[in-house]
Amino acid sequence: MIDTSALRELFDDEKMIRKYIRIFRDDATATVENLKHSVQTFDWENASIHAHSLKSQLKYLNESKLADKAFHLEWIFSKLSPESRENFDALILDFDTSLSELLTRIDRYIKHDSLYSDPAHSPTGL
Repeated sequence: MIDTSALRELFDDEKMIRKYIRIFRDDATATVENLKHSVQTFDWENASIHAHSLKSQLKYLNESKLADKAFHLEWIFSKLSPESRENFDALILDFDTSLSELLTRIDRYIKHDSLYSDPAHSPTGL
């Protein structure tokens, strides 16, 4: 289940809500890969930016626990000096696992939405 209540307040248009969710789905994987690359190369500034981007988008999906994890990553990365060589594999794995669960739910939402956008498949047949 995807909570679209915050998006409904923002857009008040079902097509825009579906578009946001699809764009998030497409972009989230790439953003996480960019985040991982930034961490692997000790580019803390960009790691913080990627975590911030995910945090903001997750808030619109009412994914507060996952947004909090992204905030935690953003905060940590923003405090590191360019010379720091910390290992954050466990934190990244935890975030990635939680995000993967969300993306699975989004995939089901998109599949369901696509199925019922065809009137021949709608529950009412309209």
